Amino acid sequence: KFAAVVSVLQRKDDLLVAAKKKEEASITKIRTRVKDLQEQLIKSEHMRQELQVQLKQKNEESNEVAMMLQTAQMQLSAWAKTTDKERDGAADFRVQQADQMRDYFEKKAKALAEEVNKAHTWQQKALEPLM
Repeated sequence: KFAAVVSVLQRKDDLLVAAKKKEEASITKIRTRVKDLQEQLIKSEHMRQELQVQLKQKNEESNEVAMMLQTAQMQLSAWAKTTDKERDGAADFRVQQADQMRDYFEKKAKALAEEVNKAHTWQQKALEPLM
């Protein structure tokens, strides 16, 4: 009788050990999968940010071209409407346009600096769990 009880208890222990090892293997697989998914998420987010920056650059280039075109149109319009005396005043107009362009590019530089800071902050937050 005692041998049978010991045999049943040993079989039960063996089954528990096997179940525990199987569970640990499953947990290891799940952790590996989670880590892989986190890395993929970080890569895709990085790619999204790069594409967003490229889009922003293209939009800014488009805005620059539009501003240069508008400036050229205003200069041509002003030149066509002025007399010789008024053309001397065109220099003042060009100075005003240069000031407008300077303000535009300063605003653009500030916005880009803020974007870089946001991306840096986001990247630190995203990588924090992995460190």
